[in-house]
Amino acid sequence: MRLMLSALVLCLLPWSVMAETDTPVEPVFDRYTLEADASRDVGNDLMLAVLRVQDEDDDSAALSDRVNQTMLWALLQLEKYPGVTSATRNYQTSPIYGEHSSGRVTGWRSSQDLALEGTDFEEMRTAIGVLQEKLKLTSMRFEPQVSTRKSAEDALIEEALAAFRSRAALITNAMEAGAYRVLRLNVMTSGGMSPPYPVARMAMADAAVESSPVAVSAGTATVSVTVSGEIALIPAEPVAATPADEK
Repeated sequence: MRLMLSALVLCLLPWSVMAETDTPVEPVFDRYTLEADASRDVGNDLMLAVLRVQDEDDDSAALSDRVNQTMLWALLQLEKYPGVTSATRNYQTSPIYGEHSSGRVTGWRSSQDLALEGTDFEEMRTAIGVLQEKLKLTSMRFEPQVSTRKSAEDALIEEALAAFRSRAALITNAMEAGAYRVLRLNVMTSGGMSPPYPVARMAMADAAVESSPVAVSAGTATVSVTVSGEIALIPAEPVAATPADEK
C-alpha cells in the first residue's frame, strides 16, 4: 500500500510542477493613478419658466372650478405661441384652518403650476407677459439644449483624453520607463443641466404684475469632462553592451 501511494505522488508531482511553470505570470509594474479634465462655457439656448395660479375660497367646488377656468384661459392664450411648449403640474388643494387652534376648516386653498419651455426667447417673454395677467411667475431659468450639451461634451472628451495621455507620457518619461499601459479609465461629464422642478423660486411681489414681457439674460453654462484612470509603467529595455563597453 505504501509503495502504491508513493508511486501515485511521483506521478502527480511532475504535472503539478508543469502546471505552475506553464502558467503565465503577470509582471508587476509601477502603477499610477492620474486625472485630467477639460471644460468650456456653452451658451444657454433653452428657456424654462413656471407660472402658478393660486386662489382661496370657502367653497371647494367653486374654488376648483375657478382654478380650472384660469388654467384653461392660460392654455388658450398659449395657442398663439406655437414655439412655446407647456405642461400643467402640481395641482394641489389644502384646507385653511381657523385661528386659536380651533382645528376648524374655514376655507380651501388650491394651486396649479404651468411649466413652459422654448428656444425663441422673445416669444417666451411675450407669452409670459400675457399669462402674468392671471398667473404669477414663480421661477425662470436657462440651460443648453440636450443636443447642444452633448455636442460640447463630445468635443471635451477628446480634449480630456488628450490631456490624460499627455500626463501619462510625462509620468513615463519622469520615471524613465519604456512605455505605459492603461489599466483603467473613467470618463465623467458634468454641468450644463439645471436641477429639475421645483427650482429655486424667484422673489416675486404679491401685487399684480403688469402684462408686459419680462427682462431676460440667458448667459452661459459650464460643461466639463473629467477623465481619471490608472496606468502601469513598462520598464525600458536594457541597452545591450557593445564590444567597446566590454573592454
